[in-house]
Amino acid sequence: MSPSVGRRAGAVAVCIAIATTASHAVAAHAEDSHADAYRSQLEVALASVPRQGEIHGVLTPLQIEALELQDRLIFEADRKIRPELEKAGVFDSGIVTASLTPPVRYFVSDLEPVKELFDHDQYGTLFTIERPRYTEQELIADLTQISLKWRQQLPDEPYSALGVDVEQGRLELEVEADRLAIAREFISRNAAGAAPIDIKVGPMPEEQGPCTSRDNCTGEWEAGQIMRQNPSNARCGLGLQVRRGSDEQFLTAGHCADSPATSMYHSGYPYDTTLTIVANLYGVGSPFSVDAARVQMPNHKESDEVYGFAYDVNWFRNAYANELACISRAAGNSISCEYVSHTYTTWFSGGCSCYVAGSRADSYSSTSGDSGSIVMKFGTTAIGIHNASGGRFARSGDWLTTWGLSFVD
Repeated sequence: MSPSVGRRAGAVAVCIAIATTASHAVAAHAEDSHADAYRSQLEVALASVPRQGEIHGVLTPLQIEALELQDRLIFEADRKIRPELEKAGVFDSGIVTASLTPPVRYFVSDLEPVKELFDHDQYGTLFTIERPRYTEQELIADLTQISLKWRQQLPDEPYSALGVDVEQGRLELEVEADRLAIAREFISRNAAGAAPIDIKVGPMPEEQGPCTSRDNCTGEWEAGQIMRQNPSNARCGLGLQVRRGSDEQFLTAGHCADSPATSMYHSGYPYDTTLTIVANLYGVGSPFSVDAARVQMPNHKESDEVYGFAYDVNWFRNAYANELACISRAAGNSISCEYVSHTYTTWFSGGCSCYVAGSRADSYSSTSGDSGSIVMKFGTTAIGIHNASGGRFARSGDWLTTWGLSFVD
């Protein structure tokens, strides 16, 4: 790891608010004299949203309204303030709160440039900016070294997951119960100089791909519909629709497009129309692979719609910790939501006998045939495509940046 100079617990240093149409929506529900009371009701509703298990479909109208307002506030911050942090070269990651004031906390590598960017007296409580004990990038650097040592020393004992927790300032190693003693001994020998490492028990992931209306989209195609492999007819999900130049393509899990698949098709489109697998990141790259692939699609079938979900895609980014992630399940034919537990994590993938990197929303529901399905935050932002059990998904930024893609909006 790089030297620890500058690694300090940063107090909340900046609270910045933007006048947005989202904030006006609160006042529109009541007279000015009652606006604070109504805002308090939304705060209570947001705090009462279940923190685990099946969430979509059990929310009250007020909880949904609170989540939608939070989504709009974060969207405004991401569009207007985050670019300034990135321009200053200090943006690191984010974490969503259980509140509207602030709805998001941004983590940065250095507070000094931020202080020069903003006049603090002008702003309120839309978000906070903090310097964590370890940034996400510092933790990823430690994670990479630990993972490489694990593979060198324990090639026949793969771990279930190794991820970062920026808020707690640590790595989290997950192994099957019979490998717990091995993991503890390994960490005692190899963790010197790294961030703290928490060890827990967890199962190995299962790739949930190649396993009815999702199977028969005759009009515009929607994220979350079923796509099938040639020649096996096995099911996977259509993830985010993207463009490369003017060419329309869609993303799915890389293991869905891996051998023996030679192409893909959709049952609601002429069966003899094969869709070419354009590129695949699965099983390539070092030290971690990305479980994502691009597949050709008919240009006239493009859309920004997500099957069964109330929101269309109008933005993308990597996930923030603690935000509500929702998968539109291709084979499962449902929406399942869970909070993001790890913005960056790695796991062993049996299909490629390699380690894969992505994010994790611990336990949204999934089953065989759901791989490749789109993962959205609760709202209009695409954050990934589903890879494996335990809420593991490829991060939007990893493949959009690598391939130079734009999303269909």
